[in-house]
Amino acid sequence: ARGLDVPSVGLVIQADAPRDVDTFVHRVGRTGRAGAKGMAIAILDGRSMGIANDLVDLLRAAEQPIPAWLLGMSYIAKARSLEEEGAIAAGSGAGLFQVPDTDNSKVVENDKFSAQDFRRSAEEGSWGAQRDTSYKAFDDEAYSEFDPSAISVGEVNEYGDQNSENNQEAKEEMQRDFQEANTAEPIMAFKRENPSKKLSIELEKINGGKEIGDTPNEKALSALSRRGSDQRLHFEYLGMFQFEHVAEHLMARERSKAGRGNSGTIESGLPRVLMVAEKPSIATAIAEALSRGRNGFRQRRGISRALPVYEFTTDAPFLGNGTSKAIITVTSVVGHVFSLGFVEDRNETRPKDPSEYFHLPVVKQEEESTGKLRVVDHLRALAADSDHLVLWLDCDAEGENIAHEVIGVTRRAIEQKAAEEMAKDPDALPVRRIHRARFSAITKQALHDAFGKLVEPDAELSRSVDARQELDLRVGVALTRLLSWRFVGLARRKFSPATRVISYGPCQTPTLSFCVDRALEIRQFNPEKYWKLHVDVKTGTGKQNLKWKVPSGSVINRKSNMVHLQKSERLQERPVESASCD
Repeated sequence: ARGLDVPSVGLVIQADAPRDVDTFVHRVGRTGRAGAKGMAIAILDGRSMGIANDLVDLLRAAEQPIPAWLLGMSYIAKARSLEEEGAIAAGSGAGLFQVPDTDNSKVVENDKFSAQDFRRSAEEGSWGAQRDTSYKAFDDEAYSEFDPSAISVGEVNEYGDQNSENNQEAKEEMQRDFQEANTAEPIMAFKRENPSKKLSIELEKINGGKEIGDTPNEKALSALSRRGSDQRLHFEYLGMFQFEHVAEHLMARERSKAGRGNSGTIESGLPRVLMVAEKPSIATAIAEALSRGRNGFRQRRGISRALPVYEFTTDAPFLGNGTSKAIITVTSVVGHVFSLGFVEDRNETRPKDPSEYFHLPVVKQEEESTGKLRVVDHLRALAADSDHLVLWLDCDAEGENIAHEVIGVTRRAIEQKAAEEMAKDPDALPVRRIHRARFSAITKQALHDAFGKLVEPDAELSRSVDARQELDLRVGVALTRLLSWRFVGLARRKFSPATRVISYGPCQTPTLSFCVDRALEIRQFNPEKYWKLHVDVKTGTGKQNLKWKVPSGSVINRKSNMVHLQKSERLQERPVESASCD
């Protein structure tokens, strides 16, 4: 644990390697302290791929020998990273909504508004049509009309060629430049290790013991990477070469694993449809319902390890182009992708007056949990290969807003795909590319019905949530600041000296009111005595305790000397001869 200093530790064994190199270094640092010598051993396997590249860099910096198998692991990690970055870039279009520079914001006095109206002294760009450009950028991405005709396919060519026929050649040249820039080894001599005895024996079986050259043998690569073979031998063989000689093979392999392009077992040449649910369990239910159950789809890896990706082929009549089948990719988010925050000048040190929060600019920013799970990268990489987007978010106002957040992340890639198709066939009729599923149950029939009746997303309903979020943020922060300024001293004296903030939330405060009302009802409740009737019946078989039963639709008559009792079919209705109450 951090902070503990155990002297005279001569050996550290990491049986379960961490996921980040900083923790790895910290653990190793428990030995060899204060000038003493020590040894550190780490047990690594295929799950340690994520830190392999950093471990290689550490060993190089310390001028330590690098095992070939570790070098091979680092190659796979690097190829995976490069392939993911390429997929994210392909689905990105423009970057995320950037926080604008607030140094140029100006406060204006507008006499047409009353003294109580915040717009009288509001910062330019903080409200109305001229509000903060970063928030407006989200509006453009999420709510603007889908118009692939406004995109020139040649625009993506950084070489200035506007001819769409040459666009593919330009893309390939860009990819070569990208790969060359990222696959070059550090400037140092590459020293190949002698293969281990076990690898030599395996290579003898595969290719007859041919000498290892500067480039890998395709047959050996294929055999050693096959499922069920020894992983370490595969890693070691990769590490016998420089990265630039194995990069193409590894990146193609990662592309195939991720199902990008036309690789994998899914039929190629069909339109691709990306479906996004609100949480992983709903994505699973959709995949099971629209395919042939759990045996009808395959699960593959996405950018985010927390979000599932399912693929299958099924009929898709909504495409409207005479195509009966499509490749369906189903994934999910985990609630809201973005949240609202204030754009504040970080150089400003003075405390803000609470009223200032009613006119400070606000910005859509990535949720902290979303960033950790790489949800945006995950969606963009999947959108890069998709022709259509189907939104399976919850069918309420909040779900509609999350749907438009997904649109804001993916629409550039969907538009680009549509533009490329239009360039190939200018006479083709335009079709809707972004669809909304409306459903009220997670049953197979309900999901099938929703899939057959896809509609357009409701932008106005989503905008209402944007408005509510902005009100909640402004009111909550302003009143929290005001209450804390005015009453935190009183709260410390009355409740706890540790009180620092008195929080107000447009949602939490009414909820607290309900709790207080209920607590007062309980406190003011006056108990009254009541009686329970217990009936014991003596029969020929012994004594039986009967329970009170009120017949359906009947009214209890307290004056009646007849009660309905049921213990068995033989005892249904008897006159009461005596009774006792407690």
